[in-house]
Amino acid sequence: MTTIRKTEIIVFGLLLLFYLNKIFGLADIPGFAFFNLIAFLTISIAGFNLYITPEYKNKAKATLFAVFCGLAFAFGIIAFGAKVYNHQNIVVIVFGGLNLILFITLILLLLKSKRNKLIDRTKYFKGLLIRSSVILSLCLIILLLPFDIINIYLNRDNPVLHNRGIAEKYYQASMEFSDQKKNEDGLLAAKKAFESFKIGYANDSTQYYKAYEALFNAYWGLILQNVRAGEDEKALEYIQLIDQPLHVWYGDSTREEASIKTIAGEIYQRKEKYKIADSLYIQALHLYKNYFKSKNIYYTLTLQLLANSYREQQYYTDAIDLYKSVSYLLSKDTTNYTNSKDKQQPENIIKNAIASANAEIGWTYSLKQVYDSAEIYFNKAFETKTYSAYRDYSKSLSKYAYFNLNKGNFQKAKSLMEKALKVVLEANGENNYDYLYVLDGLNTVNTVLANYKESEQGCNKALDILKKITNIKDNYYASLVLQLAYVKHHQGFYEIAETLFEEALSYSKPESIQYADILVALSSLKCDLTKYSEAFDLAQQATKKATDYFEKDNNPYLTRYFRSEAYINYLVGNIDQSENIYFKCFSIDTSNKIQDKISYGATLNGLGLIKTQRKKYSVADTLYDATLNIYEKQIGNNHPDYATVLYNKAYLKLYEGNLIESEALFNKSLNIISETLDGKHDKVADNLTGLGEIKLKQKKASEALDNFTRALQIYKTKFKSDHKKIILVTKYIDDCKNKK
Repeated sequence: MTTIRKTEIIVFGLLLLFYLNKIFGLADIPGFAFFNLIAFLTISIAGFNLYITPEYKNKAKATLFAVFCGLAFAFGIIAFGAKVYNHQNIVVIVFGGLNLILFITLILLLLKSKRNKLIDRTKYFKGLLIRSSVILSLCLIILLLPFDIINIYLNRDNPVLHNRGIAEKYYQASMEFSDQKKNEDGLLAAKKAFESFKIGYANDSTQYYKAYEALFNAYWGLILQNVRAGEDEKALEYIQLIDQPLHVWYGDSTREEASIKTIAGEIYQRKEKYKIADSLYIQALHLYKNYFKSKNIYYTLTLQLLANSYREQQYYTDAIDLYKSVSYLLSKDTTNYTNSKDKQQPENIIKNAIASANAEIGWTYSLKQVYDSAEIYFNKAFETKTYSAYRDYSKSLSKYAYFNLNKGNFQKAKSLMEKALKVVLEANGENNYDYLYVLDGLNTVNTVLANYKESEQGCNKALDILKKITNIKDNYYASLVLQLAYVKHHQGFYEIAETLFEEALSYSKPESIQYADILVALSSLKCDLTKYSEAFDLAQQATKKATDYFEKDNNPYLTRYFRSEAYINYLVGNIDQSENIYFKCFSIDTSNKIQDKISYGATLNGLGLIKTQRKKYSVADTLYDATLNIYEKQIGNNHPDYATVLYNKAYLKLYEGNLIESEALFNKSLNIISETLDGKHDKVADNLTGLGEIKLKQKKASEALDNFTRALQIYKTKFKSDHKKIILVTKYIDDCKNKK
């Protein structure tokens, strides 16, 4: 018996050392499977021989018990080895179950022996119980150990089993990286897991489906990461790569596939590739319908994206129909949606989504310039009490602000822009496109209202934020530079403005309306520099691009381009051509019923210039008064554009010989310009020149000379010596000196 016990101890000791060596890799010892077999045979034989003892008088019973013990111990060892060789836990439980029964039996027998004070039998059962508990403990330990730990440490010499463990390790690492938004690390780990799964399960690809899950999660995270960063091309690359993991992990016609197609559609929509975008949206709609078997909120949100695309393509009626379909389908949706951010779910999700659709309808009507209908739908949206907590609220508020900007309610637009800016800031911070969208609108409003310093600060801030988001300089970057260029032009910094306009032009898409806007802005600047030939060429290019873009000749947006050509013709003396173009603008404005807009006022002002040139002073006076009335309502009577009309009217009165009224108008214009711009703006010099001409007519040469001298000093800081205004004022100064 002692020999058997010694043999057991030696075998167990060697087996333990063998496994410790496997775990820590101390030395390369071959024969892992063979040694497990020797241990199995030793325990079986020892278990059989050890338990045929004199304690049992009934030899048949003793033999059966010995066989039972031997089998229990042997199968316990097999259970341990089964898990080591990658069998499932159920196999361990089945094979180890016999030893568990023996363990319980031995406890009962041991307790019985102690009660009966059978010392030898107690010692005997105690020895068996120790052996059983050791084997049972080994089974329990191995049962709790994950396969990756076993394969990494115990099966490192077996490439197949070892790679199964490595694959599991990389899979877990990839999933953790994805949860932590470390998407690049997640993708790297997923790729390593995939390669190890291929080795570990070379003949059974279904076993390494987990690698596809890890790949999908990593690619999905990278898609969202690049979309948020504005890296659309990279996002599209990952969308192509996610296709296989998507279909292996989720199958066909899934919600995930629809989501990816929707994201791809949004990217192509931003790239203005509308046919591709619309096709992807329609595919996503079919997938959602097939997956959910109903037209639910996922379906309607995608339908709304399709409507957005139609709107950008100026299919306004079709877009409005789709938005109304969205509202209708949502009103019929009885699904109980949940959202952790909203405790009043599910009804608020539907209400807010309907409010969002109504805001989009309002915005689409505003683009059609159907302002009454637009106001109705915007009001419907903002009447929804819970909408202010919805993710689309800030965008809707921004669009409502832009609607008021387009309508000419500039003060209200500014107030709404400022409110929207706070909402976006609280929700997402500054460094995002939503914040930029509102900030750009606020800068536009401030520019229109001649708050140039505030606008300049906002423009510089917008460009700084964009640099933090992306290094790409594209059409959007150009739009921000363009806004700053407008400000600099209005402030009279012509060289800086010209540089900015040209930079904006270089990054704008030639086929975009923005490109035409920059051309016409450059044309206006060239006029200020009296480079009329260049100005006219730029204006014609802008008009051609704009008419091609809008297709319809009576689009009210076209009048700004036509007016640019008309004004240049006026400046170079082509009065008939100028008048014809101004009348064309008048016809477009009238047909579109926008007689209360700044655009219409600008047309009337242009016609006033023509009538003044033709000495039809009464008609010109009426046109200027009408312009002033429109401007006062739209932008107020303390605005540089209002001052410009006063300046034009002042010259009209000068030509009529009404010097007192003319002087009053020049002074009023001068005060506005000095207050809203600064005392060194060339428009200040323009008014000083006009006042000098009055003094010259009044034969007050000294006062005239003072005005002309001040004007010349300003002009020299703005223009080159061959500028028309410098030449004219210099001539006036000479006249004054000759009359002294």
